[in-house]
Amino acid sequence: MKKILIIGLLVSLAFSSFSQTYFIKGFVKDAASLSPIKDVNISIYGTLKGTTTDASGFFSIEVKDLNQKLIFSHIAYYPFEIKSTLNLKNKDIYLEPKHTELKEVTIISDPVKNITKNLPIYIIDYLFINNNICLLAYKQKKTNDIRLYLINREANILNEMKIDKAESLYKDCFGDIYYLNEENAVRLSITENIIHKEKTIPRKEFELSYKAIEFKIEDNIYFSTNHYQNLVKKYHYINLYDEEKEIHTFLNITDSNKIEEFEREFNFFYYAKKASKIGLSITSVYNNLGNFRENQALDWEDLTGRFSPVKIAVKSLQDSIYVFNYIRDDIEVYDISGILKRKASTKIFKDENFTGQIIVSEENYKVYGLYKYGSIIQLREIDIKTGNCLSIYKIPSYPYIENIKLIGNQIYFLFKKKVNQEYKQLYRMELL
Repeated sequence: MKKILIIGLLVSLAFSSFSQTYFIKGFVKDAASLSPIKDVNISIYGTLKGTTTDASGFFSIEVKDLNQKLIFSHIAYYPFEIKSTLNLKNKDIYLEPKHTELKEVTIISDPVKNITKNLPIYIIDYLFINNNICLLAYKQKKTNDIRLYLINREANILNEMKIDKAESLYKDCFGDIYYLNEENAVRLSITENIIHKEKTIPRKEFELSYKAIEFKIEDNIYFSTNHYQNLVKKYHYINLYDEEKEIHTFLNITDSNKIEEFEREFNFFYYAKKASKIGLSITSVYNNLGNFRENQALDWEDLTGRFSPVKIAVKSLQDSIYVFNYIRDDIEVYDISGILKRKASTKIFKDENFTGQIIVSEENYKVYGLYKYGSIIQLREIDIKTGNCLSIYKIPSYPYIENIKLIGNQIYFLFKKKVNQEYKQLYRMELL
């Protein structure tokens, strides 16, 4: 039996002076999400007497002796025992959720389909646009003939447009589509299956403004900044209708262990030696050590490769912000103002084969973690309420997979037969 977390909040003891019996009342909650648990069975040990919790997790049970033992059980949680009801005073009961047995689903070759094999194109990038797909592709194998194609889900070409050059596609948080090259970002409009160039934006301006916005919820736009040699990541938001454009910071992710190690290695003496080469005084280094670390000053070099940027994925799902924290191995949920609503512990990010990628399926908002075992790609569906892994999907026969996207219960990806091959086709498979 796994240990059950008990956190003191509120359970009242009430008793009848006439019958000398006692009423034990309280709430049972999920230890990970803090949400109430309905239909928990509560029984008095050695008797047939018991009760269940209601929709709010509340229970009330009558006992004759405050030393009687209570047993809490639920099919989705580990059981828990209170040896004496005296121990319930001023406490709620928190049950630890079971990590459900994984349903492993291996995707074999039959459900996988090369949907563009009959088209004379080789794909660079793709995006979903409503019920259609926008492709950035070479025509035939001519790298100087780059085109935008609009196709439906069955890969019938609806329209195409030749462009000068491009390296990728991008969809911003407002739903606008762009194609990008080294110099510019070109915004597109698609009306009645006709592709139009709408606006050209210098690439640097695009990166600093349009692309910096990671997602939008209602009237708030959200973006992140990196600090302290990228060992600290902060998330902020601005309300579009706030004339002052006040920046609100609601999330600060820090890898404390890595920072401690960093500060031991890149200490005062390291920066003093660097500073002396450019004529800075020892006093200047002493007074500005924090700034040197924060702003990556004095040509800082991670020679050992141990100080990788803090690992985190932040996704907007409907009206909430989901933070997949790889450091603490948990999922945190915030409202649009950055107030924590709940969190759930998980045991799926510490796997050394986890790529660090979280993929959200468009349309049904299911969430998947991407893992790689040699040449085998694995997708694990994550229950965003409990942090448990629900199912595993394997793609064992396609080693050179790029740009995996999900829409509904379909996986799309680009596949090439050789590691250095430029010519890729678009594949689709069903999640069975």
